[in-house]
Amino acid sequence: MREAFAGCFRESEPLRGRGLVHVPFIVVCIALLSLFRQVGTRPWRSLWAEDGAEFLLRALDRGSASFTDSYAGYGHLLPRTMAMLASALPLAWAPWVFSVGAAIFIGLIAAFVFVASRAYFRNTVVSYLAAIAAGLSPVAQIETMNTVTNLQWYLMIAVFWGLLWCPRSRTSWIASALVGLIGFGSAPLVVLLLPLLLLRLVAKGRKAVDPFLAGSALGLAYQLSIALTAPQRPGGTLHPRALAEGWGVRGILEFVGTHFTTSWARDLGWASVLIIFVSVLLAAVGGLLAAKNDPSGRTDVLTVALLIVICVAFNGFFFAVSFTRGFVSLPEGLYDWHSLNLIAGSRYSVLPLYLVTVIVLLCVDHVLSSRNLFTYRAILVAPAVALLGMALVTDYRGGMLRAGSPQWPAEVARAQDDCRHGAETAHLKIAPDNFVVSLSCAEVMRSR
Repeated sequence: MREAFAGCFRESEPLRGRGLVHVPFIVVCIALLSLFRQVGTRPWRSLWAEDGAEFLLRALDRGSASFTDSYAGYGHLLPRTMAMLASALPLAWAPWVFSVGAAIFIGLIAAFVFVASRAYFRNTVVSYLAAIAAGLSPVAQIETMNTVTNLQWYLMIAVFWGLLWCPRSRTSWIASALVGLIGFGSAPLVVLLLPLLLLRLVAKGRKAVDPFLAGSALGLAYQLSIALTAPQRPGGTLHPRALAEGWGVRGILEFVGTHFTTSWARDLGWASVLIIFVSVLLAAVGGLLAAKNDPSGRTDVLTVALLIVICVAFNGFFFAVSFTRGFVSLPEGLYDWHSLNLIAGSRYSVLPLYLVTVIVLLCVDHVLSSRNLFTYRAILVAPAVALLGMALVTDYRGGMLRAGSPQWPAEVARAQDDCRHGAETAHLKIAPDNFVVSLSCAEVMRSR
């Protein structure tokens, strides 16, 4: 078994010379595209939900002690760190830390994906596509991008590649260790990838014990310490049908470039779920055929099979949470369950849909590396490539909850004016409409 699976966890040659230019280029391009993808109020002039109402507020109130606080029952290492930085700066600068900082992190994650995926893709263009798909998820425009609260969904992609990739240089070791630390310390659902970690330990033996594993262990220890001491929160039961409809409409249908919100479109939610599994099957068939008679075909077949298992597991988990209690806890009347599922469907789809993209890219890479692009392999892979193409031309700027966000600098100025006229507490509005940041006037005036 060790020899069979060892090839699924690969090394890549370190970037040198001109190759190093790829990293800053990807970081800058993805960060800028993410920032300007947001319609309406620009991200550097707005705050999103928990970024302000939870992380900034707790950092201003409790300082470094906020690292021991839980939110939604788990720890948030990266958001708490960003909030500490924001609390040390003028209040009006907060969006530059939270929103712009989040966009930069998305760019860094995309660059990490590019470097790590080079071990699996022969063609550099395909590695670029893997990085673009990670940084510009077609379902991220609803609520996921440019917010440190939802960076965890991008971090899950980075952890996935960190588990597969075996770095060789010192810089790569540091990067992978940070991905493990931040990923496990900020995104609790990465524990679903632990079976992949165990498989890596079996396949690589002692070689699997590297900085990524050390960083992951530290992040997991932090996460467990927060989760085990977090108070139990009352929750509700997610309705299975609403969950499936939400995931189908906000996840699958938007992945292929469709933005339906009508009742008849919601009825397609169940049927649209099948699109993903059919696409995975089609891509897998193309990949397996493309790997036939290839010296490294056995390894590629195992890699595709492993990705399919992970993809199905994550999609299955999303449906499984509908039968659990306490997974989602919101004030009564804040959202109805159906609306909540429509929104949540987008962020929970980020990694499963990305895994589909990776499977398709493995097939594309085989075709591009083939001497004859017009064989039966290209014909079988073509529909899968069409699916990926539709995802890449999705309306990246549509359906955004943050579009009408209040201007944060204007809110800060208004709060300071209220405080000068005798108010004791200021309430600063942020997106979405039901979120506010409530600060004492002493804190508002100190942060000028």
